Amino acid sequence: MKKQTMKVLVTGGAGFIGSHLVDRLVDTGHSVAVVDTNIGKNRERKADLAWYKTNINDPAIEKIFSGSAPDVLFHLAGPIYLRRPIMSKEFIVSLSFLEGLLNLLNAALRHGTKKVILISSGGAIYSDAGLIPTPEEYQPQPNSLYGQANLMMETILYQFCSHNQIEWQILRLGNLYGPGQWKDGVIPSLATSLLTGTAPVINGDGRQTRDFLYIGDAIDAFMLAMSKSNNGIFNLSSGIEIPVNDVFSKLVKLIKVNISPRYRPDQAAGPQRSCLDNSKFRGAFGWEPDTGLEEGLIKTILWYRENH
Repeated sequence: MKKQTMKVLVTGGAGFIGSHLVDRLVDTGHSVAVVDTNIGKNRERKADLAWYKTNINDPAIEKIFSGSAPDVLFHLAGPIYLRRPIMSKEFIVSLSFLEGLLNLLNAALRHGTKKVILISSGGAIYSDAGLIPTPEEYQPQPNSLYGQANLMMETILYQFCSHNQIEWQILRLGNLYGPGQWKDGVIPSLATSLLTGTAPVINGDGRQTRDFLYIGDAIDAFMLAMSKSNNGIFNLSSGIEIPVNDVFSKLVKLIKVNISPRYRPDQAAGPQRSCLDNSKFRGAFGWEPDTGLEEGLIKTILWYRENH
């Protein structure tokens, strides 16, 4: 039986998560178009992979949808810059994130896109949740502009798609990590410091917990979500709560160094506890994260050792 292939448009496809998704889509035979403002000149050109260096607010989105005719839209070009200071230029640009989302949704409606999948942030939306692991039914109370922005995008997406009979899924992510992640993530910042022999900085006391999911397991979940018609909001996580100090200890052991961290009391430490309940997605899609933390850390360390 011939495997079904699809036409897929990925916004934010040049970023950490997006690039892993694009590679998997192409490797499994799908036709892919990527929209991103940061596409480098060295990106590989393939027969079924088209790159568009533009903003999701740009009127050119209409022509991109017309030319690529996507069956599925993965929207990863979220308001990431809202994590930056209010006076930053990138912050101001990000305030147009809702206009960009509506631009995409209207184009998807006009050109027959069958499904829209929004990649959202579980950690930012649930913030200091009183229930750990946190299920999707927990009342979200984001305490950051980034979390509020993700929640607003979720609301617009499911209302628009439900009204227009477009399939939709919202995937709320835990803390993803893996090869190619930006250096200001928790694990890459610790790993790159240790690999260069410098003491990494840990915001807070390091006892704050996080839910770390390896990028490969997340992409497995994305592919399953694309293949099934299950509308809804789903957490994607390892479901395992672990203190940042424990992650640091594992990295020290794997890299084989004797370095102590520097602690910086800081609001940037985020919530004291964060862990998402992934049982809803596991039950609906038959998915299990199968990369243990140590295995994922080894793969991540090897990548940073080779590339930095």
